[in-house]
Amino acid sequence: RRASERHVFVFGFGCVVTWGFDRAVERELVSGLLGDPAVRAGATSAAERVEAHDTLTYVAEAPGVRGKRRGASCANDVIRLDGGDPLEKFTLAYALAQSAKLFVWEARVDVTIEDVRPIPERLAATGRTNLSETQISRMIGKIFTESTQVNLHSEILDSPNWLWEDDQHEPAYIALRDHLDVPDRVELLNKRLDILKELLEVLNTQLANSHSSRLEIIVIWLIIAEIVVTLLVFVLEHVLPKKFF
Repeated sequence: RRASERHVFVFGFGCVVTWGFDRAVERELVSGLLGDPAVRAGATSAAERVEAHDTLTYVAEAPGVRGKRRGASCANDVIRLDGGDPLEKFTLAYALAQSAKLFVWEARVDVTIEDVRPIPERLAATGRTNLSETQISRMIGKIFTESTQVNLHSEILDSPNWLWEDDQHEPAYIALRDHLDVPDRVELLNKRLDILKELLEVLNTQLANSHSSRLEIIVIWLIIAEIVVTLLVFVLEHVLPKKFF
């Protein structure tokens, strides 16, 4: 491909989309971009970058007959561009970047689900989690982190704002998102997060019950101590004087 056909788009949520580069050059470009604040903002590990890597074939076709634009399309993992307009590439690159970012979140939520999977089983078998207060607090923090990462950055998965003003490439963007199953994957991710939130409520209840039980024990011991002290005072004031006098 000609150099003019090559484009690199770097997104502020840590994704890079390249057009027209072979794998070796692409790896070199991405490696050089890892120090860029926009890429580093994604905070992804090396394993997550491998998991979120995806490759599609694209063909830059001639513009539509009589100057009419047909719009880009995607089928069988082949993207057909309508003339290779850089803005068209940028719009489609945003959909690809959203899919890649979604891969990272899906992987993180899957790991969290696997980590907390034994907790419901223990609750069903024993009625308790058998976790210490510190372990429960750490688990709550982990679940809360995964949930907030998706919810606080949910705008990443929404349609970009510039399509509201220039919707020429919006149909192609929506078609590519549908091809990559982004809407269905977002819905499934939210369902998994809902499950984690329910577990978070259970852990919060368990932690509250643990605190309540501890307070009850402390109160009981304080009452016992008060009774003992009262008995000692009574003995010292009423019993012992009669014995010695």
